[in-house]
Amino acid sequence: MSKAVVWSLLIVVLIGAGAFIFAQDEESELPDTAPELGNDVSWFDDHALGLKKASDESRLIVIDAWANWCSSCKKLWKDTFMNPRVQERLKSYVRIKLNMDEKKNVLYWEQYSMNGGLPWVGFLTPDGIVHEEHTLRDYEAPDSFLERLDAFEASVGR
Repeated sequence: MSKAVVWSLLIVVLIGAGAFIFAQDEESELPDTAPELGNDVSWFDDHALGLKKASDESRLIVIDAWANWCSSCKKLWKDTFMNPRVQERLKSYVRIKLNMDEKKNVLYWEQYSMNGGLPWVGFLTPDGIVHEEHTLRDYEAPDSFLERLDAFEASVGR
């Protein structure tokens, strides 16, 4: 076989593999809201509406900033946010899920100092103040996440 034929076959195989991987990634996009996954812990995809609800009802806030290209975000969603114990704990929170690939959410990169990348999970008081010391900036398993919630709630007297 000539070198040209070998190189052509290699290119075809690589293109096919890349297309397969891309298609798999597209299928694993995260939903904007949890009800699409069949649970009763819904998430706001509108930042302002979520903050207003939290303020009106004096509820704590959790913001999950994610993107389709972020593998740690997907793992965090699947393993931690979908964990029944975590879902139960978050029922009392106003939950906001920000897809950082959407133009409407670009301003939150700077507002919440997300320059360290994603995932970014912030914990806020009803008045919208971020408690930076509890902010999550990487994947975290459910047990550790629940401990983080305990620490945040204790720090704000809840």
